Amino acid sequence: MLYIINQTKVWRKLAVEDMEKKLNEHEFRIENNEKNIAEHTTQLKQFTSLIIDIHDLVTAVKSLQEELLCQSKRLNRMERAPIDSWNSAKKTAINSIISVLAGAFAVGAIWIISVGIGG
Repeated sequence: MLYIINQTKVWRKLAVEDMEKKLNEHEFRIENNEKNIAEHTTQLKQFTSLIIDIHDLVTAVKSLQEELLCQSKRLNRMERAPIDSWNSAKKTAINSIISVLAGAFAVGAIWIISVGIGG
């Protein structure tokens, strides 16, 4: 009976030691996990900040693209203005020359007719 009692004490002692060992292991794991969670939280905050910065950058680039498109349209209008003015001046000059020639022809025709009748 004494052997059983001693054996029971040994098993209890082993069980307590085993529990202490496991408890220490769990405490160590918990500490490591807490450190890992803290590191992951820091990284997550950094990634979130980076994503927000990228979003702001994309928004700014889109705004710049729209502004560039507007400026490109304005520049095209400004570049076309002298061409349109030149084309308008050419038309006016050609119309003036044709009008002068037509007027001279009409005056010449009238003069020839009047000389022929009076002559």
